[in-house]
Amino acid sequence: MSLLLPSLFRAPRAPALLVTVLAALLLAGCETAPKTASAGGSAKKEKVLLIAASSDAKEGELQGTISKERLTDLIPGAIPKRVRYKAADEALVARCADSLRDPERTLRPELFSGTFMVFPGAWEDIKRVPGLDLGQSKHVQFPRDDGSKDEGRIFNERHGLEQVCGHLRQVLGPKPRVRALSSDEMSLWWIYIPFDITEPVFVLEAEDHSRHYIVSFGKGGQIDLLDELFHYARVMSAKKAEPAKGKVAAPGAKAAPQEGGKPATGAAEAPKAEEPTPYQKSYYLQHRLFPQFTHSSGGAFHADLVARNLGRLSKALTDLLGERAKQLRVEVEEEGALVLIIMPAPLEPVECYYAAVLKPQKGGYRYLTLEKTHELEGTGIKACLCEWTPDSKHLNHGGTADTSLEGFRAFAKAMLKGKPAEPAPAAGKQQ
Repeated sequence: MSLLLPSLFRAPRAPALLVTVLAALLLAGCETAPKTASAGGSAKKEKVLLIAASSDAKEGELQGTISKERLTDLIPGAIPKRVRYKAADEALVARCADSLRDPERTLRPELFSGTFMVFPGAWEDIKRVPGLDLGQSKHVQFPRDDGSKDEGRIFNERHGLEQVCGHLRQVLGPKPRVRALSSDEMSLWWIYIPFDITEPVFVLEAEDHSRHYIVSFGKGGQIDLLDELFHYARVMSAKKAEPAKGKVAAPGAKAAPQEGGKPATGAAEAPKAEEPTPYQKSYYLQHRLFPQFTHSSGGAFHADLVARNLGRLSKALTDLLGERAKQLRVEVEEEGALVLIIMPAPLEPVECYYAAVLKPQKGGYRYLTLEKTHELEGTGIKACLCEWTPDSKHLNHGGTADTSLEGFRAFAKAMLKGKPAEPAPAAGKQQ
């Protein structure tokens, strides 16, 4: 059974209430959806909750007051247009922030409420924790306007919580920065959430800036929601790069034949396809063709790269990159097990600085990327270390300020040796 809530209004309520209500619906095993919902079939036996975001705010709106005596790091940025932000009691905000700074309590299971929600940005990271115990947690889906869905999880018991906390402590480091959301971060997160941004809510910024977790507390002072911002920044960038379905011709596509230069008698005139932009062509090469060649050519693509035989690629490179194709070059290391593809300098987010094709001793080929990203205010992050899998899943291994070839090479070598996927250090180097 799948429960769809297509218009969860941003009513003035805390996230804790939303999570409690949604969890209650799931735990009750709702066979009849509420008036604002419609029920449908699910491909899996597991019950799935679909949550859609909507907005009824027009101008930036602050409900409540924020004391001038509050610590600078805990004062949120200016409230952007269409965002509604609810301030909380100053003592509660300070107490929750202190609990995140306390090395004895930071991200320990006792900080979490009995029911808490992991939103898609955080779930994209947490779901890869080895052997994660999901217990009786529930699968949640968040529809996007393009028809795709992001995934999250509702945890209603303590199963897996120690594993989640251990992972967060590992990726955030022993002294993550605790701060309020910036204006840019509010604008980005607001698009994907079905409730007001309600204090106490903080950004936990990793020491190496590779993660920006959002941690939201309920009125009882316990964490009831986790999210992560880089996931959404990349979603927005990828959405901009992808051609509109049915409106943009694939590179090299030809128009359908016509009789006498006109559509066949009685046939409706086909919509005129738009020529892909240079940005869309670059995205198609780096995020569609190269991953497909890596995983589906039976090793031929890797062999051509090792031999620096780009003859079969030359026309595609010229068609897609134009004059910029001359900037692409290949370096082969580790006796052919690591091939670095140095791309033309990226002009827009999601375009790649570099890619790497790996041939591990065990398992199939891997395709890694270092992708230009939107720089979130004050973070210094300029790129994300990512990977396309054989089943076309896009993995985000974290953000980095290091866009140097040396930094990416070190990351690729670590992945080749089977080391944990940690981002290159945020040393602030430039290409």
